[in-house]
Amino acid sequence: MRLGPWPTGALVAFALGALALPRGAAPQQAPASPRAQAPPVFGTGVELVRLDVVVLDKEGRPVTGLAREDFAVEEEGRPQTIESFEPVVVRGGRPVSPDEPPRLTGARLRAPSEGRCLLFFVDDTHVAPPTMARVSEALRRFLDTDVREGDWITVVAPEEQLWWTARNAWEYRQLAAVVGRLVGQGKGDSAGDWAVLHAVEYGKEGVGGMSAALGPGGASATEGGPGRFAVVGDPNAPVQQEQVIAQVRRRTEISLGGLQQALESLVRLRGQKALVLVSEGFLLLPKMPGYREAIDVARRANVAIHFVDPRGVQADRSGTALALTLGDVEGITAVTGGTVFSGNDPESGLRRVAERSDAYYLLGYQPDRPGTGERQVKVTVSREGLEVRARSRYYVPEPPKKSKEAAPSAGLTAMRSLADTTDLPVRTATLYFEHNKKGEVATMLATEVVPPPGKEGKRLFKLVSEARARDGGPPVRDQFEGSTEVVPGVPVILARQWHLAPGVWQARLLVEDTTTGRIGTVLHTFEVPDPKVFRMSTPILTAELEDPEGQKKPKVALARTFRTGTVLYCQYNVYGASVPGKHDWAPHALGAWTLRRGEEPVRDAPPTLIQPGGDGRLTRTLGISLQGAPPGEYTLTLTVRDEKAGETLSRSEPFTVAP
Repeated sequence: MRLGPWPTGALVAFALGALALPRGAAPQQAPASPRAQAPPVFGTGVELVRLDVVVLDKEGRPVTGLAREDFAVEEEGRPQTIESFEPVVVRGGRPVSPDEPPRLTGARLRAPSEGRCLLFFVDDTHVAPPTMARVSEALRRFLDTDVREGDWITVVAPEEQLWWTARNAWEYRQLAAVVGRLVGQGKGDSAGDWAVLHAVEYGKEGVGGMSAALGPGGASATEGGPGRFAVVGDPNAPVQQEQVIAQVRRRTEISLGGLQQALESLVRLRGQKALVLVSEGFLLLPKMPGYREAIDVARRANVAIHFVDPRGVQADRSGTALALTLGDVEGITAVTGGTVFSGNDPESGLRRVAERSDAYYLLGYQPDRPGTGERQVKVTVSREGLEVRARSRYYVPEPPKKSKEAAPSAGLTAMRSLADTTDLPVRTATLYFEHNKKGEVATMLATEVVPPPGKEGKRLFKLVSEARARDGGPPVRDQFEGSTEVVPGVPVILARQWHLAPGVWQARLLVEDTTTGRIGTVLHTFEVPDPKVFRMSTPILTAELEDPEGQKKPKVALARTFRTGTVLYCQYNVYGASVPGKHDWAPHALGAWTLRRGEEPVRDAPPTLIQPGGDGRLTRTLGISLQGAPPGEYTLTLTVRDEKAGETLSRSEPFTVAP
């Protein structure tokens, strides 16, 4: 049974906001004092402490070939026994870029050795436009030359509401366009802004009793009247201090909220995870919420935070002398095992971060004195002349007290995670059909679910999805519930249809089997075709027919393995064909097909006219017998020709014949 309308239907909007980055909404935690060197946090009663350890030689290159015996771990000065040891070496080569996205995307677990995990958090709220141009160019060059097959690359910019992940060669190709969306939003916070907030926080008229903010370079800006402060960069335009405070808080909330969500997305991934924070700095005061919460997530996610100052060594830093700059981030990076990079070449800093994920060691030990509180950790190696980069502290909190606030749901956590959830096997594909008057193409997201063991009969499935366009714009969201008859282990198709503008999209989908409570998620990137050109719909290949409205037609299926002796059904539509004459009412096109086993032709059919239906649509349905077909890999090549325009389309659909 197919859930949802096909091939036409309406989108059901909803307000999950699973991947929505904050735009001025404060994190919902109580204010806390910032602690730049607060340690990573583990769950209460931690049994095994896990460390990602990078060892560098004198040239800063990762060192491989070390054994368990080469490492020593101390906690609070006491030697610990290394219980688990796993060397990780990433050897992916340069990706071969395909012309089309993968037809099918399945949820999968990621092994640390498959590739590097790099998240670039560009704090566009606090980066000036000229600086952002330099950042974008450096990031574009790095992504074009240094990405390897198997890398998981994510680019996040909170003000722009940009969130994009690339995990295969075709997705890497989209990164240049994604980086092109980065725009610096302004000069960020200044020492004058700090003076205003500091005065309000501590009940003073200003720093040192002054009633005016500090201008660039520490000079006093034009003084305003009581309770008024000058705006740095426009000293002749005084504003109310509340406006300055609101602006600074908004900028900081956007940056910290986005950073926290980016860190949360990395929690469930295993192996070395590097977050590169690109920022000119932002204000942090004791009573401002968000900073402590973001660092808490970094501890829990076991992420190495690297800081890249994109302004260069000659930049004027006076405007952010009291903001989050090198003095603060050095503590953050030291605790998490990251590094601070500054200079006139941000690309070199990005490359060094990536190189440190080429080889590392996963260590685990059980503390000899378990308990709660802060623990200092030190990792050393026996060989001389080597540098060890690992987090230096972690924290085990007291058992949590009962809270009235509900914990985030498992579904919301899974939707926000970069890691796929594989408790429920799912995979998805996109099929494209006709377009509407707005130029939006009917796009079916067909998701295959393999029901886990249990009773046969009806089961209720919940499907949640969110899609974002590569080139920007508001996300498209959908949620759906539907019951269908299932046989455990036999795939079920859940199909939903959207109308999307042409271009590249990325969708996150979640399916829940409410009977078992199991969840599966998948990230799927696809390209919606241009509706104005001569094109074919996505062919449906299947061995089954369905009869939903008294008219049999091929049933949507994602599997491409068919048994010898069955009939292979194929259906496709043709759009944009020419009308041959002024007295004709329907477009004309000729269709042909060729079946090959490997490179050898097996059967074919010559071009014949595709007869239009009563509504003028050009639809062709094929039934190809596989009787006597030997097992192997096959390809069905479909050819369509518009004789008047002289255009020809060809599309190859691979499948497997099994005994």
